[in-house]
Amino acid sequence: MHAGWLGRLSDLARRFEAFVVATGILVMAAVTVANVVSRVVLGFSLSFAEEVAQCCVIAFIAILLFATLVLIAVPPITLVLPRHAFG
Repeated sequence: MHAGWLGRLSDLARRFEAFVVATGILVMAAVTVANVVSRVVLGFSLSFAEEVAQCCVIAFIAILLFATLVLIAVPPITLVLPRHAFG
């Protein structure tokens, strides 16, 4: 773990990523269970189930791209910044 503001930024990005992924998985699971129960008990599927799943997948892809860009961009920044920026 890095010290200073860069380390805090990295930790914040990691926590945000974990929150979005966990929330997306829980939402997808809840909508899937609700869709199955609705189909079995009431005889019809939820019309928005596929759209919610697509939004969650898009959020996962966006977070993956964000994490990749952070991993690519942060090391060169650490070479340019002065040493006292790291705490």
